[in-house]
Amino acid sequence: MSYPSFEEILDLQYKLADYRKQYWIEHDLFTWQWWLLLLVFIIPWIIWYKVIPKDKKAEVLSYGLSLGLLTSQLD
Repeated sequence: MSYPSFEEILDLQYKLADYRKQYWIEHDLFTWQWWLLLLVFIIPWIIWYKVIPKDKKAEVLSYGLSLGLLTSQLD
């Protein structure tokens, strides 16, 4: 049994990466699910920016950062 060389394996990996990228561009990019995920990611930041008092922004950000760090450490 002959095993492929390292260069052949790398060549196949590059081809597979190209095929995955092409599939993503043709089938996943700019679908309604893609737009929904983008909106779900952006809209909370816009709402947060509109709702938060401007003079308390640093306090809220530092509290959120410390809470996020704490929860990531406890996870």
